[in-house]
Amino acid sequence: MSVSLMTEVHFSVLGPVEAHRDGAALALGRPKQRAVLALLLAEPGRPVSMDRILDAVWGEEASEANRASVHTYISNRQDSSRNRTLHPGVPSRTSGRLCHRRRLGRPSR
Repeated sequence: MSVSLMTEVHFSVLGPVEAHRDGAALALGRPKQRAVLALLLAEPGRPVSMDRILDAVWGEEASEANRASVHTYISNRQDSSRNRTLHPGVPSRTSGRLCHRRRLGRPSR
């Protein structure tokens, strides 16, 4: 018998940035972390440049330290050994992940 450990995560980006799985709110970090996540969610399937992230989140006050922060935010979201919020059933250090994205009102592809 096999049991799927992956469940859908639903994101809200209009208003406060939130994520829910099975009706439970997920911890998404501090405001800047949420802002980076929201920007990435707003561009599904498209790369977002570091310069665009820095400009959108920090504006003219962006620095090299902010660049390092973005790397940390994304790394923490991807590394399930440190953050099981978005990928609870994925073992750490997997070679890849499959994420299905679905817009409201449209079937998953």
